[in-house]
Amino acid sequence: MRTKIVLLFLLECAGIIYAQDNEIKKNGNYYFNYPTSNQLTNFKATDNTDNKAFENIIIGKKRNVKVKKIDAQQVTFEITDKIENGRNEKNTFTLSIEEFKNIAEPVYNRIEWRFGVYTVPFKLRFGGFSFDANVNLGTNIGAKIRMNREIENGFALEPIFGFGIASIKLDTSNSSTSSGTNVSAFTINTGVLIHITNAINVGITYGFDNISKNDQSLYNWYYNGKGWLGLGINVSLNNQSNNTGAERSNSIKITSGN
Repeated sequence: MRTKIVLLFLLECAGIIYAQDNEIKKNGNYYFNYPTSNQLTNFKATDNTDNKAFENIIIGKKRNVKVKKIDAQQVTFEITDKIENGRNEKNTFTLSIEEFKNIAEPVYNRIEWRFGVYTVPFKLRFGGFSFDANVNLGTNIGAKIRMNREIENGFALEPIFGFGIASIKLDTSNSSTSSGTNVSAFTINTGVLIHITNAINVGITYGFDNISKNDQSLYNWYYNGKGWLGLGINVSLNNQSNNTGAERSNSIKITSGN
């Protein structure tokens, strides 16, 4: 009964997905992707900066910008330039919202924190090298580290840590029971996900399963508390844009085959 309650709770959590809009974010980092002069017709400086001089620097170039303010019709953004003696000079400009969207691409967070539900369908158990499959469901937290901040779903590494409940099948080969039975175990694991595409990731995890003291005294499970290695594929079922200016939300990612 306790196992069913935990599994139902985790499944309810997995059903909660917070939508992420694609609006321009205040304090968000973006880059201009080689704009043309026709795309900068409303390019204006908010200080005494020479517009034409900066247009020549921006047109046909790739420049990083930071959004400072957004109102009903325009975006105010900042461009940083290195000047003599290694100092940085910041200049502020405005563009219409439509023009900004046409030429700006987001720079995503280097590290994206993720919380989700996972399964480990196959485990290689040490101390006898038993390979088994069991029902395993838990929650995990991960830190997805992007190699390229300009690509939302490019190659990335994600260290993870998780815990949950596993259903362990006991028989004469792995315990002292005379007949087959199933018991619940608390499982804890850590590992890394290798993000190859947005939908498919390779997961390698290492963890431990522990059944209750009462069950262990009854069945003497050989692998209680011993390490296991999990291999599989992680499938993400929801997409989320994480520009560095985006306000953080309690977004829950649904994963399986961790």
